[in-house]
Amino acid sequence: MYALQMAIDPAWPETDGSLVRRADRIVGSAEAFMRAHREDKIDVDDIADHLHVSRRSLYVAFQIVRAYRPYTYLQRIRLESARVELCRSAVDDLSVTNVAERWRFGNLGRFDAAYRQRFGELPSETRRRRRSTREFAEPRA
Repeated sequence: MYALQMAIDPAWPETDGSLVRRADRIVGSAEAFMRAHREDKIDVDDIADHLHVSRRSLYVAFQIVRAYRPYTYLQRIRLESARVELCRSAVDDLSVTNVAERWRFGNLGRFDAAYRQRFGELPSETRRRRRSTREFAEPRA
C-alpha cells in the first residue's frame, strides 16, 4: 500500500490512474461492508481487516475518493438509519435514547449534536414533527 499512501503527495508521478482506481475499489468495498454491518459494533480496524488493507491505506483511500474519513461515512449511514427509525410510526414505543443506542451512539449529547448538524434539527424534533403530521393524516376513532 506504499503506492496508495504516495497518492496524496502531489509530486507522485501517477500516469495511469491505477492508484485512484485502487482507492475507489477500497472505498466502494468499505462502504458496502459498513452498510451491511451498520448495526454491528465495528470500527475502522474491523473494516480494514475485512478488506485486508492497513488502517492507514483505508484512511488514504477515503481521502483520495471522498475527502473525509471512513468513520464519517459510518456515522452518516447510522444517522440516516436513526432518522428513518424516528420517522416510522411503528417505533413509537422507542425513545430517542433507544434509537441512539440501537445505532451505536453511546453518548446522547453527541448523537443530538451530530444529528442536528446533519439534518438541521434535533432527533426529538424529528419525532415530534412526525407524530404531529401523523395525527392530521390519521383519522381519529
